[in-house]
Amino acid sequence: MFVFDLETIPDPDLQGDLKPQAALGNAKKPETIKNIQDKWAENGQVKAMSVSPFMNKIVCGSFLGAFGQDTIIDDEVGILRKFWGFAERFDIIGFNIFNFDIPTIKFRSLINGIKPTINLPMKRYHNQPICDLAMILCNWNLKDLKPLNFYLQRLGINAKTGDGSMVYGWHQAGETDKIAHYCEEEVKSIKQLHSKLNGFY
Repeated sequence: MFVFDLETIPDPDLQGDLKPQAALGNAKKPETIKNIQDKWAENGQVKAMSVSPFMNKIVCGSFLGAFGQDTIIDDEVGILRKFWGFAERFDIIGFNIFNFDIPTIKFRSLINGIKPTINLPMKRYHNQPICDLAMILCNWNLKDLKPLNFYLQRLGINAKTGDGSMVYGWHQAGETDKIAHYCEEEVKSIKQLHSKLNGFY
């Protein structure tokens, strides 16, 4: 088995008319509309695109297993090939990977022309070959799903520092070492969470 996690940013190649737009509500004044749009472009749009498998780009992937820990930064094709190489040989563990990481892997593989090595069965209520700890903990009911840090703190596991919203800023500033460290620590936390749940779920 291997544990993995991805970090993403908005895809810079996405055409402007395909990007999510700000909700203007009842705004009519040009200056009000511009203010809403500027705030959205600065904050909301980045988050909306980063968490969408159809609008993001992978900038970091970290993989942890019997082979050790392997982290790749700013090489999306390399990350995708590494994932498919491991997925062909090992079961997959992650947190919220059914809803985010694996759909992102699949769509970015399509964009980059990377052919999957296996067909990943996305079956609800199954934990093999894909074990999504988030789905196990909320019993596949997304309304009950809590952030990863919630479960880590409740179970006495070292909570991760920072959050995914910081990745874009780090990337823009060229601080890729911070992205790699954040991703590596998150993968280690997920592995500890998996060990904690073993035998109870």
